[in-house]
Amino acid sequence: MMNNNENIIDNDEPKLENNTTIPFSIVFILDKSGSMENMGKEPVDGLNNFYKEQNENGKFFSTLILFNHKSEIIHENIEGESVKRLEYSDYKPDGMTALYDAIGHGITKQESVKKENVIFVILTDGHENSSREYNRKEIKEKINKAEKEYGWKFIYLCANQDSFEVGNSIGISTSCDYNYTKAGCREIFREVSSGLSKCISHEVPTDLFSLNPVAEISPVDAPEPKIISSLFRTTN
Repeated sequence: MMNNNENIIDNDEPKLENNTTIPFSIVFILDKSGSMENMGKEPVDGLNNFYKEQNENGKFFSTLILFNHKSEIIHENIEGESVKRLEYSDYKPDGMTALYDAIGHGITKQESVKKENVIFVILTDGHENSSREYNRKEIKEKINKAEKEYGWKFIYLCANQDSFEVGNSIGISTSCDYNYTKAGCREIFREVSSGLSKCISHEVPTDLFSLNPVAEISPVDAPEPKIISSLFRTTN
């Protein structure tokens, strides 16, 4: 359920259409800082299942970035069917959370290879605390430019924080909290995969992307699930 502050529709924002003849590019930015160790095998299993489902729905290109205090590009702009399964040995959480640097690197990389039909998925369990190359203002400017000039879609998924508040602070209007448990991590991967599969197949445009309310997504002590759809915009 959405609160009143989230139900503000920005009618002045131009509607950006997706080109159905061009495959989507998915840039997945996944946190691997030390606190993600509590998620066990779920990030790896969730990501592998995510790619499997997207491949069943159409052609797409993929970039995967893992980050802690450093950003690591696992693969860049390759066809979905060529994505190799991530092994547990490839994902060893440690270190701090340089979120802004990971997003900045991802945007810069993607701008250089393909600007049409791009979706960023950012999944983290903690606050930014160690970026050295980008700050919050710079990332917000880059995201705003990518959305307005290229029509890119950004999705922010997080635990241990208010996804709406943090996402909005860097210019992202589609956000979702997930429960900081293995089950919560598993469920958020399922939800975002299900939602994006409709975009990959061009069944729905990215500006209609949404996540279904699922109990495990929100912390158990939260008053209600916090699901923010891109249909709902906020004012600056």
